[in-house]
Amino acid sequence: MGNAGVIFIKKFNQNLELGGGAVLNNAFGYPMLFPAFYFNYSYEGRYKIKASVMNGLELLAGYTFSENFSLYFNIEMNAQLALLEKEEKEVMFNHQYIIVGLKPEFKITKHISTSFTAGINASRFAYFTDRNLKAIFEDSENDAHFGISPYAGVELKVKL
Repeated sequence: MGNAGVIFIKKFNQNLELGGGAVLNNAFGYPMLFPAFYFNYSYEGRYKIKASVMNGLELLAGYTFSENFSLYFNIEMNAQLALLEKEEKEVMFNHQYIIVGLKPEFKITKHISTSFTAGINASRFAYFTDRNLKAIFEDSENDAHFGISPYAGVELKVKL
């Protein structure tokens, strides 16, 4: 599977960026052109607020307690796609999820920080669809849905 895209981004002020463009991919077995949208709002001070839409959806709100410690409430919605062959037919496996949690962040040095998220995987859908455009708009009765489950994640940021 291949992806390529061009997105033009306009920075309206220090907090807001909007953009749009086009993405080319071959997830359906042939190249298709899709619209692409970009939205990023970020406010940083003692309080931090971030809303971002590009690779999924990310919402973050938090408070900086000290130079080395911040605590955030985080919501992330994303999806994954895999192309495979099932019962001698080309299909797509889709997995969508929503993560909600608290995210403490510790600055180790000026350029290195670490954080971990502890929360829940609020909703997860997993399903197979035919590898065609029509399948996106059809409801599948065989969708697997997983309920709420614990979630933990660790992140290491290195600013180069």
